[in-house]
Amino acid sequence: MMIKKMIILFVVMMVASPVYAGQVGFINDQRLAHEAIALQGLQQEFEDNKSSLNNELNKEVEVIVKEKKELQEKEASKSLTNAELGSRMDEIAKKEQNLQQRAQDAGQKLQREFTDALLKFKEEAINPVVQEMAKEKGFDAIIDARSAFFIDNGLDVTDEAISKINEKMPKIDMKKIVFDKISSTESNVNEGKNIEKKQIVKKTPSKKTSVSKNVNKKVKKQGK
Repeated sequence: MMIKKMIILFVVMMVASPVYAGQVGFINDQRLAHEAIALQGLQQEFEDNKSSLNNELNKEVEVIVKEKKELQEKEASKSLTNAELGSRMDEIAKKEQNLQQRAQDAGQKLQREFTDALLKFKEEAINPVVQEMAKEKGFDAIIDARSAFFIDNGLDVTDEAISKINEKMPKIDMKKIVFDKISSTESNVNEGKNIEKKQIVKKTPSKKTSVSKNVNKKVKKQGK
């Protein structure tokens, strides 16, 4: 029963597959991916950028871990009130959430840049070279060699395709992704707090000064 199902599936696939009346060329796309110089360089760029982002992430993680440890020591020594302890715990939790979000954003940006670079390489190097080779050799189609059971001599043009693609585009760059130090929202909140503190500090002395002047005037009048 299983054999019959496999035969039926195979026949369906054969019927559904396109039939070429003319000559067909073959390229091993796996070899192309491994031997294209630009793709090798692109992969290295991706890994280097990823490593750099991880290093920056680990540095900030270490800072948060240190802050947690210090807070635990203060909690044990009871040097903070419950309100102060709760406030510090909230601050650290917000830092962790912010860091997690920035790490996720950086990872997504890095993946997008890598994918965009791959598409650019396909559109500007692979496609033009394959189309040109098809015209030169009189192929009606060029397909992946790994899908063929048998390839006649001269129809596998993988070596030639790799050589021409490497010549056409030996390098492809991707934008370097930098790990954001702090989110704009958190930065604005902190700036707002700092401004508010400065305003309070400026107002407080001025009130004390005016009060002291009035007191001095009253003292002088009473002295007269």
